[in-house]
Amino acid sequence: MKYLRRKLILSIVALATIVVCFTSTTFAWFARNSYAYIDNFEIEIENYDGLLISVDNEHFTSHVGNSELKKAIIAKTEGKDINDPTLTSGYIESQFLNYKFADVTTNDLKNFKEVDSKNATNGYYDFKEANKYHYIQFDLYFKMATYGNDKTPYDLLFLDDNTASVMKVSKSFIESEDVTAKAITPFSYLVGDTFKIIEEGETLKFNPKNAMRVGLYNINKDETFVYEPNLGISSYALEGGSGIHNPNANLAFQYANSYSKYDLAPLKKTESDTFDYENTHKDFADEVVLGSFENNGDGYNIIKLEMSIWLEGYDGDYIAGASLKPIRCYFSFYKKSRI
Repeated sequence: MKYLRRKLILSIVALATIVVCFTSTTFAWFARNSYAYIDNFEIEIENYDGLLISVDNEHFTSHVGNSELKKAIIAKTEGKDINDPTLTSGYIESQFLNYKFADVTTNDLKNFKEVDSKNATNGYYDFKEANKYHYIQFDLYFKMATYGNDKTPYDLLFLDDNTASVMKVSKSFIESEDVTAKAITPFSYLVGDTFKIIEEGETLKFNPKNAMRVGLYNINKDETFVYEPNLGISSYALEGGSGIHNPNANLAFQYANSYSKYDLAPLKKTESDTFDYENTHKDFADEVVLGSFENNGDGYNIIKLEMSIWLEGYDGDYIAGASLKPIRCYFSFYKKSRI
């Protein structure tokens, strides 16, 4: 059945991906025995007038349900083919209980490392491979449902503000509620040109969403896109960084190191880093082309994106105490004509 709103879409096709997740979770950042458990993970994908999606590059549809996505995540984590007969519904549900968000980092969306100040040399963390159940990855395949002899070239993007308004759908977002923590000992952090003193017992406010990252890797073009949609108090704490990247001006970073026995040094950038920590995309609605559809006579190509969702260990906003509030993610894509 066609939606009535399709008559308003014209040449714009949107794909809305809703991820409602992490409900009834506990966030205890910087507590090594506490993590953010992912106990209710749901995804719903709808398409509008011609953009199809798949998690296995075989069965393209306008809707991908929760069970299919969980299967894709487990297959990715365990290095299995998504059609592996061992991936039964019972096995998937059992294995999914192992997922928990812990503080990790990555410089390429391929290799994720644990961030743990207990294992450091000269103040810098000695990276070790992250537990694969401490972050989420899965593959998405986008396909054009062609009509007639259309050879118009299109780009795939996150939905922008104007298009979302016209189509009366939401653009992408990550949201959660504020949590609080009390200063265990006095400490200070840089505000402008002066240091502000935080007294023992003073209440501090953070929001876990500000430390979440979403990464997209275009398999076909070997391109990486990293989104930091909620800036919050600060961003990556970088060695020699200024402004939001200055560790001394990072409230949460200094708060953690005020009571931790093992100080966490700032992130030390290396030549092997494949994306720029200081220039992550700050809004899903930015006009960033994630992939392109071309029809050279044999039909449109398929775009494969690997999506990663993680809690960035070098973003100070993640060390916030405890929370029983959910994090909700919503991702919406659309195709835009290049003509």
